Amino acid sequence: MHAILAREFYLVVSMSDLVVCEDDGGNDCGAHPELTSLLHSVGLRIDLLALHDQYFDQVAIGAGDVYAFTSSTNPESSFVIDMYRGLTDQMDIVVFGVTCPEADADRMYHGLAEFFANASCQVHYQAASCCVELRRLTEVTHYPRVIKESGYAQKLFRLATPA
Repeated sequence: MHAILAREFYLVVSMSDLVVCEDDGGNDCGAHPELTSLLHSVGLRIDLLALHDQYFDQVAIGAGDVYAFTSSTNPESSFVIDMYRGLTDQMDIVVFGVTCPEADADRMYHGLAEFFANASCQVHYQAASCCVELRRLTEVTHYPRVIKESGYAQKLFRLATPA
């Protein structure tokens, strides 16, 4: 009997969990090294620090779009992040998802579970062979999607990661 492995992952954490800061003031920050390494291992070159900085420096409260990155070297690998900033969200909650090839599923499963276990804000972690929430997030026919609380027309941007 062949097991069907979880290859789709859906996490809800604080945007601050995607970086590691050397001081409490949040001045000397870098991309989360283990998460970065895990993403690189499946061909995803995601600049987590740039996404973090964009979220805090450029995205207004009540706004924020979805960015879906596909690996230019491995089309089965993708990273998607919903950068909407809720009107009353004081924890800077973001949703992100990862897909990977079956050969990398076990490593991704354990790596993302460890990332989530160490996150400062653990809202949701899901690993599945077919994650409905993740697929909804990347369905182009759902965009622009109007966010009820703010009226913001959220857009989906599809991008390829560099090799």
